Amino acid sequence: MKYFTADTHFGHKLPINKTIMGKQVRPFETVEEMNEALISNWNKVVSSKDEVYHLGDVSLCNVSKTKEILDRLNGKIYLISGNHEHSALDKKCIDRFEWVKPYHKFDVDIEEVKTRICLMHFPIACWDKMHYGAIHLHGHSHYSYLPPFGKIMDVGVDNPLSNYSPFSFDQIVTFMKSRTTIAVDHHSSATGRA
Repeated sequence: MKYFTADTHFGHKLPINKTIMGKQVRPFETVEEMNEALISNWNKVVSSKDEVYHLGDVSLCNVSKTKEILDRLNGKIYLISGNHEHSALDKKCIDRFEWVKPYHKFDVDIEEVKTRICLMHFPIACWDKMHYGAIHLHGHSHYSYLPPFGKIMDVGVDNPLSNYSPFSFDQIVTFMKSRTTIAVDHHSSATGRA
């Protein structure tokens, strides 16, 4: 099974009890409580055999604490690097990841239709094969960026649909059924090109 998450920000006190889009996020009393809840929720859904694509901003803890947390998380973890990866990219932690990239894409069959999945920490306005229904998954915005159209989703733990745990691929497919495929670049039907 494939899972997707972002912006765990282990060890970061700033997101605790912050309001985003009128909703209180991370209603924890302490950083330690937040860390333990995120680890527990991750391990409730992810098995040791599952794959997790972490779309950046793993931890703001020091290297030793980050390593300790990473060693407790289930699954094979693939890291799409974010803008807060100092500890995660340290030589003591980096071996926990199957690979580290700034961007990754792959194709899957969704209801017998080959669909491109584009992964990046930052949300982008146009992504590869967007006009063919490709899906863009991202983090960074902590659910404060909600475009009105396009098959795009913030998979970070601050998305209220996440329950502070990684999203399964099935959850993402279900969510995307409510999103409209649209082209916002030269591929639009207005230009006569598709």
